[in-house]
Amino acid sequence: MSENRDLAGTPSAPPRPFDLLTESADRLAIVSLIFVLAFFLSWLAAPDDPDGAFPILDLSFGVAFVASLLVLIATRSLRERPTTLATIAMAFQVLASLSIAIAEHWYAWPEDATVRGVSWICVLLVTFPMTIASSPMRTLVASLASATMAPLALYFTILLGNPVPRPETISALILPVYLCAGVAYALARILDRAGRDVDEGQTMGSYRLIRRLGKGGMGEVWLGTHAMMGRPAAVKFVHPEVVSAQIGEDPYVVFRRFEREAKSISKLSSPHTVSLFDFGYARSGAFYYVMELLDGLDLESMVRRHGPLPAARTVPILRQVASALAEAHEAGLVHRDIKPANIFVCKDALHGDFAKVLDFGLVISSDGAKEQLTRLTNEGLTSGTPAYMAPETASGAELDARADLYGLGCVAYWMLTGRTVFESKSPMRVLADHVQTQPVPPSQRTELPIPEDLEYLVLACLEKHPDRRPQTAAELEASLAALVIEPAWTAAKAAAWWRLHEPESRVAEEDA
Repeated sequence: MSENRDLAGTPSAPPRPFDLLTESADRLAIVSLIFVLAFFLSWLAAPDDPDGAFPILDLSFGVAFVASLLVLIATRSLRERPTTLATIAMAFQVLASLSIAIAEHWYAWPEDATVRGVSWICVLLVTFPMTIASSPMRTLVASLASATMAPLALYFTILLGNPVPRPETISALILPVYLCAGVAYALARILDRAGRDVDEGQTMGSYRLIRRLGKGGMGEVWLGTHAMMGRPAAVKFVHPEVVSAQIGEDPYVVFRRFEREAKSISKLSSPHTVSLFDFGYARSGAFYYVMELLDGLDLESMVRRHGPLPAARTVPILRQVASALAEAHEAGLVHRDIKPANIFVCKDALHGDFAKVLDFGLVISSDGAKEQLTRLTNEGLTSGTPAYMAPETASGAELDARADLYGLGCVAYWMLTGRTVFESKSPMRVLADHVQTQPVPPSQRTELPIPEDLEYLVLACLEKHPDRRPQTAAELEASLAALVIEPAWTAAKAAAWWRLHEPESRVAEEDA
Protein backbone atom coordinates (compact mmCIF):
# COMPACT_ATOMS: atom_id res chain seq x y z
CA MET A 1 0.00 0.00 0.00
CA SER A 2 1.30 3.43 -0.83
CA GLU A 3 1.93 5.43 2.31
CA ASN A 4 0.74 8.56 0.51
CA ARG A 5 -2.64 7.13 -0.31
CA ASP A 6 -5.50 9.64 -0.07
CA LEU A 7 -8.74 8.05 1.07
CA ALA A 8 -10.74 10.51 -0.97
CA GLY A 9 -8.52 10.26 -3.98
CA THR A 10 -11.04 8.71 -6.36
CA PRO A 11 -14.52 9.86 -7.37
CA SER A 12 -16.03 6.59 -6.13
CA ALA A 13 -14.37 6.75 -2.71
CA PRO A 14 -16.70 7.32 0.23
CA PRO A 15 -16.56 10.78 1.77
CA ARG A 16 -13.97 11.26 4.47
CA PRO A 17 -15.43 11.58 7.97
CA PHE A 18 -13.93 15.05 8.09
CA ASP A 19 -16.20 15.92 5.17
CA LEU A 20 -19.17 14.19 6.79
CA LEU A 21 -18.64 16.23 9.93
CA THR A 22 -18.15 19.52 8.14
CA GLU A 23 -21.39 18.89 6.23
CA SER A 24 -23.11 19.43 9.61
CA ALA A 25 -21.40 22.82 9.80
CA ASP A 26 -22.70 23.69 6.34
CA ARG A 27 -26.25 22.71 7.28
CA LEU A 28 -26.04 24.69 10.51
CA ALA A 29 -24.80 27.71 8.55
CA ILE A 30 -27.92 27.59 6.35
CA VAL A 31 -30.26 27.21 9.34
CA SER A 32 -28.55 29.99 11.32
CA LEU A 33 -28.77 32.31 8.28
CA ILE A 34 -32.50 31.61 8.08
CA PHE A 35 -32.85 32.50 11.76
CA VAL A 36 -30.83 35.69 11.29
CA LEU A 37 -33.39 36.80 8.71
CA ALA A 38 -36.37 35.46 10.69
CA PHE A 39 -35.46 37.23 13.93
CA PHE A 40 -34.64 40.45 12.06
CA LEU A 41 -38.02 40.42 10.30
CA SER A 42 -39.76 39.53 13.57
CA TRP A 43 -38.12 42.53 15.20
CA LEU A 44 -39.32 44.79 12.38
CA ALA A 45 -42.86 43.38 12.56
CA ALA A 46 -43.14 43.43 16.37
CA PRO A 47 -45.85 45.84 17.63
CA ASP A 48 -44.73 48.92 19.50
CA ASP A 49 -44.66 48.64 23.28
CA PRO A 50 -46.87 51.02 25.26
CA ASP A 51 -45.21 54.22 26.40
CA GLY A 52 -42.99 53.57 29.39
CA ALA A 53 -43.14 49.77 29.02
CA PHE A 54 -39.96 47.75 28.97
CA PRO A 55 -39.16 46.83 25.33
CA ILE A 56 -39.02 43.10 26.03
CA LEU A 57 -39.78 42.02 22.47
CA ASP A 58 -37.10 44.27 20.99
CA LEU A 59 -34.60 42.95 23.50
CA SER A 60 -35.61 39.32 22.95
CA PHE A 61 -35.50 39.49 19.16
CA GLY A 62 -32.28 41.51 19.29
CA VAL A 63 -30.49 38.95 21.46
CA ALA A 64 -31.73 36.09 19.26
CA PHE A 65 -30.64 37.95 16.12
CA VAL A 66 -27.12 38.48 17.49
CA ALA A 67 -26.94 34.87 18.68
CA SER A 68 -27.97 33.63 15.21
CA LEU A 69 -25.28 35.81 13.66
CA LEU A 70 -22.62 34.47 16.06
CA VAL A 71 -23.60 30.87 15.26
CA LEU A 72 -23.31 31.67 11.56
CA ILE A 73 -19.78 32.99 12.14
CA ALA A 74 -18.93 29.93 14.28
CA THR A 75 -19.88 27.57 11.46
CA ARG A 76 -16.96 28.96 9.49
CA SER A 77 -14.34 29.25 12.23
CA LEU A 78 -15.20 25.98 14.02
CA ARG A 79 -16.10 23.73 11.08
CA GLU A 80 -13.28 21.32 11.98
CA ARG A 81 -14.42 21.12 15.61
CA PRO A 82 -17.87 19.53 15.29
CA THR A 83 -18.25 18.65 18.97
CA THR A 84 -17.76 22.27 20.02
CA LEU A 85 -20.04 23.42 17.21
CA ALA A 86 -22.76 20.99 18.29
CA THR A 87 -22.61 22.36 21.84
CA ILE A 88 -22.93 25.92 20.55
CA ALA A 89 -25.85 24.89 18.34
CA MET A 90 -27.70 23.34 21.26
CA ALA A 91 -27.18 26.41 23.43
CA PHE A 92 -28.50 28.52 20.55
CA GLN A 93 -31.52 26.23 20.24
CA VAL A 94 -32.45 26.89 23.87
CA LEU A 95 -31.90 30.66 23.54
CA ALA A 96 -33.91 30.87 20.32
CA SER A 97 -36.72 28.87 21.95
CA LEU A 98 -36.81 31.34 24.82
CA SER A 99 -37.08 34.27 22.39
CA ILE A 100 -39.89 32.58 20.49
CA ALA A 101 -41.72 31.69 23.70
CA ILE A 102 -41.55 35.28 25.00
CA ALA A 103 -42.93 36.57 21.70
CA GLU A 104 -45.78 34.05 21.74
CA HIS A 105 -46.83 34.62 25.35
CA TRP A 106 -45.96 38.26 26.04
CA TYR A 107 -49.46 39.43 25.17
CA ALA A 108 -52.24 37.80 27.16
CA TRP A 109 -54.30 35.07 25.54
CA PRO A 110 -58.00 36.08 25.48
CA GLU A 111 -60.11 33.91 27.71
CA ASP A 112 -62.15 32.63 24.79
CA ALA A 113 -59.12 32.23 22.46
CA THR A 114 -58.92 29.12 20.35
CA VAL A 115 -55.29 28.20 19.76
CA ARG A 116 -54.69 27.29 16.15
CA GLY A 117 -51.46 25.64 15.02
CA VAL A 118 -48.48 24.95 17.27
CA SER A 119 -45.54 26.91 18.60
CA TRP A 120 -42.68 27.83 16.29
CA ILE A 121 -40.49 26.13 18.89
CA CYS A 122 -41.72 22.86 17.40
CA VAL A 123 -40.16 23.77 14.05
CA LEU A 124 -36.87 24.41 15.83
CA LEU A 125 -37.02 21.11 17.73
CA VAL A 126 -37.58 18.85 14.74
CA THR A 127 -35.08 20.76 12.58
CA PHE A 128 -31.98 20.58 14.74
CA PRO A 129 -31.50 16.75 14.94
CA MET A 130 -31.30 16.74 11.12
CA THR A 131 -29.05 19.80 11.06
CA ILE A 132 -26.22 19.07 13.48
CA ALA A 133 -24.88 15.63 14.39
CA SER A 134 -25.11 14.88 18.11
CA SER A 135 -25.78 11.94 20.41
CA PRO A 136 -29.42 11.07 21.17
CA MET A 137 -28.97 11.86 24.87
CA ARG A 138 -27.50 15.30 24.22
CA THR A 139 -30.32 15.95 21.76
CA LEU A 140 -32.90 14.91 24.37
CA VAL A 141 -31.43 17.22 27.01
CA ALA A 142 -31.30 20.19 24.63
CA SER A 143 -34.82 19.48 23.31
CA LEU A 144 -36.37 19.25 26.77
CA ALA A 145 -34.62 22.45 27.81
CA SER A 146 -35.93 24.18 24.67
CA ALA A 147 -39.46 22.87 25.19
CA THR A 148 -39.40 24.08 28.80
CA MET A 149 -38.95 27.65 27.57
CA ALA A 150 -42.64 27.69 26.59
CA PRO A 151 -44.13 27.09 30.07
CA LEU A 152 -41.36 29.19 31.62
CA ALA A 153 -42.22 32.19 29.44
CA LEU A 154 -45.94 31.68 30.05
CA TYR A 155 -45.41 31.56 33.82
CA PHE A 156 -43.20 34.66 33.66
CA THR A 157 -45.89 36.67 31.84
CA ILE A 158 -48.51 35.53 34.37
CA LEU A 159 -46.28 36.82 37.18
CA LEU A 160 -46.16 40.16 35.38
CA GLY A 161 -49.95 40.43 35.37
CA ASN A 162 -51.30 38.46 32.42
CA PRO A 163 -54.39 36.39 33.26
CA VAL A 164 -54.01 32.62 33.62
CA PRO A 165 -55.24 30.94 30.41
CA ARG A 166 -57.87 28.23 30.54
CA PRO A 167 -56.48 24.68 31.21
CA GLU A 168 -57.34 23.54 27.68
CA THR A 169 -55.52 26.58 26.28
CA ILE A 170 -52.45 25.82 28.40
CA SER A 171 -52.51 22.22 27.22
CA ALA A 172 -52.76 23.30 23.58
CA LEU A 173 -49.83 25.67 24.09
CA ILE A 174 -47.50 23.42 26.09
CA LEU A 175 -48.09 19.77 25.14
CA PRO A 176 -47.06 20.08 21.45
CA VAL A 177 -43.59 21.41 22.29
CA TYR A 178 -42.88 18.47 24.60
CA LEU A 179 -44.27 16.09 22.00
CA CYS A 180 -41.87 17.58 19.47
CA ALA A 181 -39.01 17.20 21.97
CA GLY A 182 -39.80 13.47 21.97
CA VAL A 183 -39.88 13.48 18.17
CA ALA A 184 -36.47 15.18 18.14
CA TYR A 185 -35.05 12.45 20.38
CA ALA A 186 -36.56 9.72 18.19
CA LEU A 187 -35.04 11.33 15.09
CA ALA A 188 -31.64 11.49 16.78
CA ARG A 189 -31.90 7.80 17.71
CA ILE A 190 -32.83 6.82 14.16
CA LEU A 191 -30.02 8.86 12.62
CA ASP A 192 -27.51 7.56 15.17
CA ARG A 193 -28.50 3.94 14.57
CA ALA A 194 -28.41 4.40 10.79
CA GLY A 195 -24.91 5.80 11.11
CA ARG A 196 -23.67 2.79 13.09
CA ASP A 197 -25.35 -0.13 11.38
CA VAL A 198 -23.14 -2.49 9.40
CA ASP A 199 -24.92 -5.18 7.39
CA GLU A 200 -24.03 -8.34 5.54
CA GLY A 201 -23.22 -7.78 1.91
CA GLN A 202 -21.90 -4.25 2.37
CA THR A 203 -18.65 -3.46 0.59
CA MET A 204 -15.71 -1.82 2.32
CA GLY A 205 -13.08 -0.92 -0.23
CA SER A 206 -12.53 -4.16 -2.15
CA TYR A 207 -13.98 -6.38 0.60
CA ARG A 208 -17.55 -7.64 1.00
CA LEU A 209 -18.83 -8.29 4.53
CA ILE A 210 -19.96 -11.88 5.20
CA ARG A 211 -20.79 -12.16 8.90
CA ARG A 212 -19.96 -10.52 12.20
CA LEU A 213 -17.27 -12.23 14.24
CA GLY A 214 -17.30 -10.11 17.38
CA LYS A 215 -18.49 -6.85 18.92
CA GLY A 216 -17.02 -4.58 21.57
CA GLY A 217 -17.43 -1.16 23.11
CA MET A 218 -15.71 0.79 20.32
CA GLY A 219 -16.82 -1.20 17.26
CA GLU A 220 -17.03 -4.67 15.78
CA VAL A 221 -15.14 -7.23 13.69
CA TRP A 222 -16.53 -8.85 10.54
CA LEU A 223 -15.48 -11.65 8.24
CA GLY A 224 -14.98 -10.26 4.76
CA THR A 225 -13.80 -11.53 1.40
CA HIS A 226 -12.00 -9.72 -1.41
CA ALA A 227 -14.50 -9.05 -4.18
CA MET A 228 -12.18 -10.23 -6.98
CA MET A 229 -9.73 -12.66 -5.40
CA GLY A 230 -12.02 -14.19 -2.78
CA ARG A 231 -9.32 -13.80 -0.11
CA PRO A 232 -10.84 -13.89 3.39
CA ALA A 233 -10.00 -11.10 5.83
CA ALA A 234 -11.03 -9.63 9.16
CA VAL A 235 -12.65 -6.20 8.86
CA LYS A 236 -12.52 -4.22 12.09
CA PHE A 237 -14.74 -1.17 12.52
CA VAL A 238 -14.01 1.52 15.10
CA HIS A 239 -16.43 4.33 15.88
CA PRO A 240 -14.26 7.42 16.44
CA GLU A 241 -17.06 9.33 18.12
CA VAL A 242 -17.16 6.67 20.87
CA VAL A 243 -13.41 6.98 21.36
CA SER A 244 -13.83 10.76 21.26
CA ALA A 245 -16.38 10.68 24.08
CA GLN A 246 -14.15 8.44 26.19
CA ILE A 247 -10.91 10.37 25.86
CA GLY A 248 -12.30 13.88 25.58
CA GLU A 249 -10.87 14.50 22.11
CA ASP A 250 -12.65 16.10 19.18
CA PRO A 251 -13.65 13.43 16.60
CA TYR A 252 -11.68 15.33 13.98
CA VAL A 253 -8.47 14.69 15.96
CA VAL A 254 -9.41 11.04 16.48
CA PHE A 255 -9.93 10.57 12.72
CA ARG A 256 -6.49 11.98 12.05
CA ARG A 257 -4.98 9.68 14.64
CA PHE A 258 -6.57 6.59 13.06
CA GLU A 259 -5.19 7.54 9.69
CA ARG A 260 -1.72 8.07 11.11
CA GLU A 261 -1.77 4.74 12.96
CA ALA A 262 -2.99 2.78 9.93
CA LYS A 263 -0.26 4.25 7.76
CA SER A 264 2.34 3.46 10.43
CA ILE A 265 1.20 -0.14 10.81
CA SER A 266 1.11 -0.67 7.05
CA LYS A 267 4.86 -0.01 6.96
CA LEU A 268 5.62 -2.95 9.26
CA SER A 269 6.68 -6.10 7.44
CA SER A 270 7.47 -8.57 10.24
CA PRO A 271 5.73 -11.92 9.64
CA HIS A 272 4.78 -11.81 13.33
CA THR A 273 2.81 -8.57 13.01
CA VAL A 274 -0.74 -8.95 11.76
CA SER A 275 -0.88 -7.81 8.13
CA LEU A 276 -2.95 -4.76 7.27
CA PHE A 277 -4.45 -5.09 3.77
CA ASP A 278 -6.48 -1.90 3.60
CA PHE A 279 -8.10 0.82 5.66
CA GLY A 280 -10.67 3.50 5.07
CA TYR A 281 -13.98 4.98 6.14
CA ALA A 282 -17.45 3.51 5.95
CA ARG A 283 -20.22 5.81 4.74
CA SER A 284 -21.43 5.95 8.35
CA GLY A 285 -18.12 7.62 9.24
CA ALA A 286 -16.71 4.57 11.06
CA PHE A 287 -13.04 3.86 10.49
CA TYR A 288 -12.22 0.34 9.31
CA TYR A 289 -9.09 -1.80 9.07
CA VAL A 290 -8.90 -4.85 6.79
CA MET A 291 -6.50 -7.40 8.32
CA GLU A 292 -5.43 -10.93 7.59
CA LEU A 293 -7.74 -13.61 8.97
CA LEU A 294 -6.00 -15.80 11.54
CA ASP A 295 -6.66 -19.41 12.48
CA GLY A 296 -5.76 -20.39 16.03
CA LEU A 297 -6.09 -18.97 19.53
CA ASP A 298 -4.98 -15.87 21.36
CA LEU A 299 -2.83 -16.51 24.44
CA GLU A 300 -5.58 -15.34 26.79
CA SER A 301 -7.96 -18.02 25.51
CA MET A 302 -5.28 -20.67 25.10
CA VAL A 303 -4.12 -20.50 28.73
CA ARG A 304 -7.64 -20.18 30.14
CA ARG A 305 -8.82 -23.26 28.25
CA HIS A 306 -5.78 -25.49 28.46
CA GLY A 307 -3.66 -24.23 31.35
CA PRO A 308 -0.11 -22.85 31.51
CA LEU A 309 2.31 -23.54 28.69
CA PRO A 310 5.54 -25.48 29.20
CA ALA A 311 8.70 -23.40 29.13
CA ALA A 312 9.89 -25.05 25.91
CA ARG A 313 6.73 -23.83 24.13
CA THR A 314 6.70 -20.40 25.80
CA VAL A 315 10.17 -19.35 24.67
CA PRO A 316 9.67 -19.63 20.86
CA ILE A 317 6.40 -17.66 21.10
CA LEU A 318 8.09 -14.94 23.14
CA ARG A 319 10.92 -14.77 20.61
CA GLN A 320 8.48 -14.23 17.75
CA VAL A 321 6.66 -11.47 19.62
CA ALA A 322 9.97 -9.82 20.53
CA SER A 323 11.05 -9.84 16.87
CA ALA A 324 7.78 -8.12 15.85
CA LEU A 325 8.25 -5.49 18.56
CA ALA A 326 11.86 -4.97 17.52
CA GLU A 327 10.75 -3.89 14.05
CA ALA A 328 7.98 -1.64 15.43
CA HIS A 329 10.36 0.00 17.92
CA GLU A 330 12.95 0.52 15.20
CA ALA A 331 10.25 2.38 13.26
CA GLY A 332 9.61 4.58 16.31
CA LEU A 333 6.32 2.93 17.33
CA VAL A 334 5.29 1.87 20.83
CA HIS A 335 2.43 -0.65 21.01
CA ARG A 336 1.37 0.17 24.62
CA ASP A 337 -1.11 -2.72 24.95
CA ILE A 338 0.95 -5.90 24.89
CA LYS A 339 -1.23 -8.52 26.59
CA PRO A 340 -2.22 -12.17 25.99
CA ALA A 341 -5.40 -11.22 24.14
CA ASN A 342 -3.31 -9.24 21.63
CA ILE A 343 -0.96 -12.12 20.83
CA PHE A 344 -2.51 -14.69 18.52
CA VAL A 345 -0.96 -18.13 18.08
CA CYS A 346 -1.72 -19.60 14.67
CA LYS A 347 -1.68 -23.19 13.52
CA ASP A 348 1.24 -23.54 11.15
CA ALA A 349 2.26 -26.83 9.53
CA LEU A 350 5.88 -25.75 9.01
CA HIS A 351 6.64 -23.77 12.18
CA GLY A 352 4.23 -25.27 14.69
CA ASP A 353 3.11 -22.24 16.70
CA PHE A 354 3.26 -18.99 14.75
CA ALA A 355 2.65 -15.82 16.80
CA LYS A 356 1.04 -12.66 15.51
CA VAL A 357 0.91 -9.34 17.37
CA LEU A 358 -2.55 -7.79 17.08
CA ASP A 359 -4.27 -4.49 17.72
CA PHE A 360 -1.97 -1.58 17.31
CA GLY A 361 -4.98 0.61 18.16
CA LEU A 362 -3.09 2.31 21.00
CA VAL A 363 0.16 2.68 19.08
CA ILE A 364 1.96 6.00 19.41
CA SER A 365 5.17 7.44 18.10
CA SER A 366 8.03 7.20 20.57
CA ASP A 367 8.78 10.86 19.79
CA GLY A 368 6.73 12.99 22.15
CA ALA A 369 5.19 9.87 23.68
CA LYS A 370 4.64 11.48 27.08
CA GLU A 371 2.66 14.34 25.58
CA GLN A 372 0.51 11.96 23.52
CA LEU A 373 0.00 9.67 26.48
CA THR A 374 -1.24 12.54 28.65
CA ARG A 375 -3.61 13.64 25.90
CA LEU A 376 -4.99 10.20 25.13
CA THR A 377 -5.40 8.97 28.69
CA ASN A 378 -8.61 9.88 30.45
CA GLU A 379 -11.20 8.39 32.72
CA GLY A 380 -12.96 5.57 30.90
CA LEU A 381 -10.11 4.68 28.57
CA THR A 382 -6.80 3.49 30.00
CA SER A 383 -3.71 3.54 27.83
CA GLY A 384 -3.38 -0.21 27.96
CA THR A 385 -4.69 -2.96 30.23
CA PRO A 386 -4.03 -2.63 34.00
CA ALA A 387 -2.83 -6.22 34.50
CA TYR A 388 -0.12 -5.73 31.85
CA MET A 389 0.69 -2.05 32.24
CA ALA A 390 4.25 -0.84 32.81
CA PRO A 391 4.93 1.18 35.99
CA GLU A 392 5.88 4.27 33.98
CA THR A 393 2.57 4.08 32.11
CA ALA A 394 0.59 3.64 35.33
CA SER A 395 2.34 6.57 36.99
CA GLY A 396 2.33 8.88 33.98
CA ALA A 397 6.13 9.00 33.80
CA GLU A 398 8.24 9.21 30.65
CA LEU A 399 7.32 6.42 28.24
CA ASP A 400 9.38 4.62 25.62
CA ALA A 401 9.59 1.23 23.91
CA ARG A 402 10.76 -0.50 27.09
CA ALA A 403 7.16 -0.28 28.35
CA ASP A 404 6.31 -2.93 25.75
CA LEU A 405 9.03 -5.20 27.18
CA TYR A 406 7.43 -4.92 30.61
CA GLY A 407 4.12 -5.92 29.04
CA LEU A 408 5.82 -8.89 27.36
CA GLY A 409 7.22 -9.92 30.75
CA CYS A 410 3.67 -9.92 32.11
CA VAL A 411 2.57 -12.02 29.15
CA ALA A 412 5.38 -14.52 29.80
CA TYR A 413 4.30 -14.72 33.45
CA TRP A 414 0.74 -15.50 32.33
CA MET A 415 1.90 -18.15 29.87
CA LEU A 416 4.06 -19.92 32.46
CA THR A 417 1.71 -19.74 35.45
CA GLY A 418 -1.80 -19.11 34.16
CA ARG A 419 -1.96 -16.12 36.53
CA THR A 420 -1.34 -12.41 36.19
CA VAL A 421 1.64 -10.84 37.95
CA PHE A 422 -0.59 -8.95 40.38
CA GLU A 423 -4.12 -10.05 41.20
CA SER A 424 -6.74 -7.73 42.66
CA LYS A 425 -10.36 -6.88 41.94
CA SER A 426 -9.42 -3.22 41.97
CA PRO A 427 -7.70 -1.94 38.79
CA MET A 428 -6.21 0.92 40.82
CA ARG A 429 -4.70 -1.58 43.28
CA VAL A 430 -3.18 -3.50 40.36
CA LEU A 431 -1.69 -0.30 38.94
CA ALA A 432 -0.26 0.56 42.36
CA ASP A 433 1.30 -2.91 42.61
CA HIS A 434 2.98 -2.46 39.23
CA VAL A 435 4.56 0.72 40.57
CA GLN A 436 5.45 -0.41 44.11
CA THR A 437 5.30 -4.19 44.64
CA GLN A 438 7.95 -6.71 43.69
CA PRO A 439 6.49 -9.70 41.78
CA VAL A 440 6.53 -13.21 43.17
CA PRO A 441 8.88 -15.35 41.00
CA PRO A 442 6.76 -17.36 38.55
CA SER A 443 8.32 -20.67 39.65
CA GLN A 444 6.62 -20.20 43.03
CA ARG A 445 3.17 -19.98 41.45
CA THR A 446 3.13 -23.04 39.21
CA GLU A 447 3.91 -26.75 39.41
CA LEU A 448 5.49 -26.73 35.94
CA PRO A 449 9.29 -26.50 35.85
CA ILE A 450 10.70 -23.11 34.83
CA PRO A 451 14.42 -22.93 34.02
CA GLU A 452 16.33 -20.40 36.12
CA ASP A 453 17.63 -18.54 33.08
CA LEU A 454 14.09 -18.09 31.72
CA GLU A 455 12.77 -16.94 35.10
CA TYR A 456 15.64 -14.45 35.33
CA LEU A 457 14.68 -12.97 31.94
CA VAL A 458 11.01 -12.73 32.88
CA LEU A 459 11.82 -10.96 36.15
CA ALA A 460 14.27 -8.68 34.31
CA CYS A 461 11.44 -7.58 32.02
CA LEU A 462 9.35 -6.89 35.14
CA GLU A 463 11.85 -4.50 36.70
CA LYS A 464 10.21 -1.29 37.91
CA HIS A 465 12.77 1.02 36.36
CA PRO A 466 13.17 0.76 32.57
CA ASP A 467 16.99 1.04 32.84
CA ARG A 468 17.12 -2.32 34.63
CA ARG A 469 15.15 -4.16 31.93
CA PRO A 470 16.47 -5.46 28.61
CA GLN A 471 16.99 -2.24 26.67
CA THR A 472 15.63 -3.35 23.31
CA ALA A 473 13.29 -6.00 21.97
CA ALA A 474 16.15 -7.25 19.78
CA GLU A 475 18.31 -7.73 22.89
CA LEU A 476 15.50 -9.67 24.58
CA GLU A 477 14.99 -11.82 21.49
CA ALA A 478 18.72 -12.66 21.44
CA SER A 479 18.66 -13.61 25.13
CA LEU A 480 15.65 -15.89 24.55
CA ALA A 481 17.38 -17.47 21.55
CA ALA A 482 20.37 -18.36 23.75
CA LEU A 483 18.19 -20.45 26.09
CA VAL A 484 18.37 -24.21 25.62
CA ILE A 485 15.35 -26.01 27.03
CA GLU A 486 15.01 -29.77 26.77
CA PRO A 487 13.00 -31.50 25.52
CA ALA A 488 12.51 -28.95 22.75
CA TRP A 489 9.10 -27.94 21.49
CA THR A 490 8.89 -28.95 17.83
CA ALA A 491 6.51 -28.34 14.95
CA ALA A 492 5.39 -31.96 15.22
CA LYS A 493 4.52 -31.52 18.90
CA ALA A 494 2.63 -28.34 18.10
CA ALA A 495 0.66 -30.05 15.33
CA ALA A 496 -0.24 -32.90 17.67
CA TRP A 497 -1.33 -30.43 20.37
CA TRP A 498 -3.59 -28.56 17.95
CA ARG A 499 -5.16 -31.79 16.70
CA LEU A 500 -5.88 -32.92 20.25
CA HIS A 501 -7.00 -29.70 21.88
CA GLU A 502 -8.34 -27.50 19.07
CA PRO A 503 -9.27 -29.76 16.14
CA GLU A 504 -11.85 -27.30 14.79
CA SER A 505 -10.73 -24.24 12.89
CA ARG A 506 -11.00 -21.13 15.05
CA VAL A 507 -10.92 -17.82 13.24
CA ALA A 508 -9.66 -14.77 15.10
CA GLU A 509 -12.63 -13.11 16.78
CA GLU A 510 -11.08 -10.24 18.70
CA ASP A 511 -13.19 -7.75 20.61
CA ALA A 512 -13.48 -4.45 18.82
